[in-house]
Amino acid sequence: AHVLLRKIIAKKEDNNPSRFDSYQYESYTKMEMDLNNIKDSFKNKKIMRQFQFVFDYIDTSVITGKPYLPVFITESLSDYHFQKKPRVEREIIKASQMSGINDNASLAQFTGQLHQNVNIYDNFIDLFNMGFVSPIADGGLRYYKYYLTDSAFREGSWCYHMSFKPKRKQEPTFVGDFWVADTTFAIQNMQMRIAKDVNLNWVKDLVSNNEFQKLNDSTWFLKKQNLFVDFMITEKDSTKQMGFFGRKSISYKNIKLNEPIKEEIIKLDNNVIVEET
Repeated sequence: AHVLLRKIIAKKEDNNPSRFDSYQYESYTKMEMDLNNIKDSFKNKKIMRQFQFVFDYIDTSVITGKPYLPVFITESLSDYHFQKKPRVEREIIKASQMSGINDNASLAQFTGQLHQNVNIYDNFIDLFNMGFVSPIADGGLRYYKYYLTDSAFREGSWCYHMSFKPKRKQEPTFVGDFWVADTTFAIQNMQMRIAKDVNLNWVKDLVSNNEFQKLNDSTWFLKKQNLFVDFMITEKDSTKQMGFFGRKSISYKNIKLNEPIKEEIIKLDNNVIVEET
């Protein structure tokens, strides 16, 4: 496992998606907020009397085992363009839709917190203003224990399966596993979950999944990213805390690397543009 990890670290610069001078892709983004630990007092509120039918849609999370009720969903289809020098960043939203409760200030606050940038190739991953040590950080051996658990032929590449867990308690680290491709030592898929004893403000749990696709013999790029956050709402004199599940998933397709961005896109006034439909 240590031999493999050192090879992954040696190839990080070659596999990091941020190494490209420019890239463009089409993305589909879905964000969902779910109310969990729903109390009887909430169900019986006067405002909810005519909406009792919604509680028929309560489901149970496979991640936490908690029951939850979806209250807000947003979807968007975008073209994204990025260039390092001079820096250009444009997102053109081609289609979008929202459903559920979308005018609640508290809900909007939690939804905004889902805009976390997770790049596993960075040594430190900033999540909710705390720097977590990446499982493939240059100094990962100082923070994690690694185990080689399997190997298999996956999507055209021979891959190794490794798991990892923190060496010590209460450090900003993860527990999880990943598949890494032989020869290129690029990560094919990584799932990581914050360690249970990490104190992260009002976040009770967080799971991140990053899946990569092979574009050619030596180039890998993001295919899908999923983020799950269990937000905790503290209530006084309550043994049962209500909260929100926040979910964000992004799928990437039609990827173009190191191709010049069209001049009409560079000249757009804003970084985010919503096309008229």
